[in-house]
Amino acid sequence: MTSMTNTTYATGGDDNPHQYLVDGPVAVGDAYLNGAWKSIVVGTLGAGGKGIFALDVTDPNQPPQVLFELNNIPHLGFVMKQPYIVPLKDGDGIRWAVVFGNGYEAGSSALFWVDLEDGEVNTIVAPSGVGLSAPALLPNGVGVVEAAYAGDLSGNLWKFDLSSTDDDDWDATLLFSAKTTGANPVAQAITAAPTLGRNALQDNRVMVYFGTGQYLYHDDNTSNLPTQSFYAIVDKGQEIAGKNQLHRKVIVAREGGGRDITLNTVDWTVVDGWYVDLPTAGERITTKSLLLNDKVILTTMIPSAIPCEYGGSSWILEMPAVGDKYIGQSILDDNIYQDFLTLNDTSFALIPETPPTNGEDGGDDDPEPPQQWGEGEYPGKIFVPGSAGTVTSEDACLSKGSLGRMSWRQLR
Repeated sequence: MTSMTNTTYATGGDDNPHQYLVDGPVAVGDAYLNGAWKSIVVGTLGAGGKGIFALDVTDPNQPPQVLFELNNIPHLGFVMKQPYIVPLKDGDGIRWAVVFGNGYEAGSSALFWVDLEDGEVNTIVAPSGVGLSAPALLPNGVGVVEAAYAGDLSGNLWKFDLSSTDDDDWDATLLFSAKTTGANPVAQAITAAPTLGRNALQDNRVMVYFGTGQYLYHDDNTSNLPTQSFYAIVDKGQEIAGKNQLHRKVIVAREGGGRDITLNTVDWTVVDGWYVDLPTAGERITTKSLLLNDKVILTTMIPSAIPCEYGGSSWILEMPAVGDKYIGQSILDDNIYQDFLTLNDTSFALIPETPPTNGEDGGDDDPEPPQQWGEGEYPGKIFVPGSAGTVTSEDACLSKGSLGRMSWRQLR
């Protein structure tokens, strides 16, 4: 603390540099433990150390209870991405656990899951690769997680099968290895969590959407990088051999500024997915994409080419995911250039309907959306956190047919 409160702290010199402490992401959620619902907080040390911890904060009048604390154990690296509090299968019942990728500089790619009742630590170590990032979790119809999808710094996209009632049967399957094209392909690191969807044109199989690129170390602040890409692949339960099994989309620079996405139509009878290469030197994807109305909204980042300078620019791009629904409709008015780096995941929210102004409770039983939106459309916003320390928003439009109850399930 003495160093941190000194006026020379983190001013650029070597005598008192910035220190990473407990600066990793935090998860907050409820878990059913020992016959009662508990409020749980899970935190990681991020770049501050190879550690993660969980606290029971159910009673605000009592100090938090430590459920577990892990530090410097085999396969645990710097956990820089989000952990999750979820139910997993346990014989005929369920167990509540914390699930997370093992992070960086651990020497392996591994999915951790830690039992919140007894603190038992479990890992599924992938056969190859290093540095597993945040997973995307696939629940069944009652919310129990049955699979996890995650990429690593070696460019591998893994599926961790958690569907068996016996966790001894849980394992990892390589679905795809992201690499550049050409005679000497180079691995493309995956540092963002994938986004999951379904493909009705492929027997309703799971679609996995993910981008490549990293922005973790000082040396990553450069444009001297291999070309990075965004991928959409079908989970066929086995490895897809390479880009030659995928359809190629193309980003085209528009004269006078802007970007267009071409070759969007995919023939799903002959390919197992699609990809698009990012055209600008140093451009990469380090954030999770959004999937809305069969449109993928992805954010790229282009750091400044000057190593000692922070900042850069970003693009928000939209392209069809599968291409079988909401044809001809768009979420964004256009692909959007930003003069700052997008460092965290984007999010989407609907704009609330205008409240009644006649001073009475209630209002129109069927209020109309604002006039600037077309018939059958409903307004929203995409929120973009930037390197300038601000959150900007961009207009977005959802089909009104996608609002409200999509389905229901009878419990009794």
